[in-house]
Amino acid sequence: MSICEQKRPTPEEALNPLADKADEAAALNFRAPRPEDGPAVSALIRECPPLDVNSAYCNLLQCLHFADTCVVAERNGKMVGWISAYRPPAEPERIFVWQVAVHEHARGLGLGRRMLDALLDRPASRGATTLITTITEANDASWALFGSFARRHGADIHRRPLFDRDVHFAGAHDTELLVSIGPLGAQSALSVKEAS
Repeated sequence: MSICEQKRPTPEEALNPLADKADEAAALNFRAPRPEDGPAVSALIRECPPLDVNSAYCNLLQCLHFADTCVVAERNGKMVGWISAYRPPAEPERIFVWQVAVHEHARGLGLGRRMLDALLDRPASRGATTLITTITEANDASWALFGSFARRHGADIHRRPLFDRDVHFAGAHDTELLVSIGPLGAQSALSVKEAS
C-alpha cells in the first residue's frame, strides 16, 4: 500500500498557510465510486507516485464490485482523492485498505484522514474491528497517516512482514509490512466523528 500526500508549500502558502484551505476542505464531497469512475481512478493513481499502477480493468472492478468499501473524494466535480478497500472474505472482522491517493492540488487538507473516516462511516464497514493495510518501511507518508489514525481511534498498531522483497517480489519491490490497527469500536468511531 502506498500513499502520496506530502506537499511542499508554495511561497504564497508559506506566507499565508491558512489561505483558502478551509474553503477547499469544505468543498469536498465523499461518495462511493461508480464504474464510470474507473478511468479517473486510473489517472489519479498514475499522478500519485509511488502508488503501484493497477490495470484499468482492476480499477473498474474495484469501482463495481467493491464500491461499498471504496471512497471517491471530489471537489468541484473533479476527483481529487481515492481509497480502495475491501473486507477479506475469510476475515470479515477486518477491513483492508489497499491504496490511498490524494491529488497534488488537494494536499494539505487532511484528505487521507477524512477519506478513512468516510470509509469507516459506511454501512459496509460496520462490524469491522481491525483496519489492516500494507506499508513499505520507507513510506513515511503512509506511516504518518495510519499512525495518526491509530492514535485518533485509541487503537493499537502492530506490524509484521507480509510480502518479502526477495521471496514474493523477486527483488523488484520493497518488503510490504502488514499493519493491523485495532480494536476499532463504537468508542473510537464516536471520537472520530467528534474530532471532525
